[in-house]
Amino acid sequence: MDQSGQEKRVKIPVNYAYLLDTCAWLHIFDQTPAGNQIQSLIATHPICTTLVVIAELTDKLTREKRPFLDYLAHVKMRASIAALNEPLAISGALAKQELRRTAKHASLNDGINLATARALHTTLLTADQDFTGVNGAIVV
Repeated sequence: MDQSGQEKRVKIPVNYAYLLDTCAWLHIFDQTPAGNQIQSLIATHPICTTLVVIAELTDKLTREKRPFLDYLAHVKMRASIAALNEPLAISGALAKQELRRTAKHASLNDGINLATARALHTTLLTADQDFTGVNGAIVV
C-alpha cells in the first residue's frame, strides 16, 4: 500500500516476442502456408498487435462479411493490444517515410506498426513483402 492507504500496483513489463500486423493475422485466419509458419513462430511466445491492426481487420473482415467478432475474440485471447499515443503517431509517420524509400505502397498503418514494434523492443512479424529487408521486421 502507498501512503494514502491505496493498494500499490506494480506494472510488470512484458517482453513480447513479436508484434503481428494485419497481414499476419489474415494469413493465420485463412490457414495459408505463411499463416502456418507464423503460428509455429508464435506458438509459445507472448505476442502483441496494435489498434490500427484491429481497425484494418474490422474494415476488411466486415467488407467480406466474415465473422469479425469471432476473429477479434481470437486476437484478444492470443495477443495484447498496444495502444496508440502521440509519440507513436509521430514515430509511425517517420517510419512510413522510411518504408516508402523501398516500398512505394507502404501505408501510415505500416509505419505505426513498425514504430510500435520498435518502441516495444520486439520484432514485427508479417507476410507483407513491403517489409523485406527492413530492420526490426521478419517477413514469412
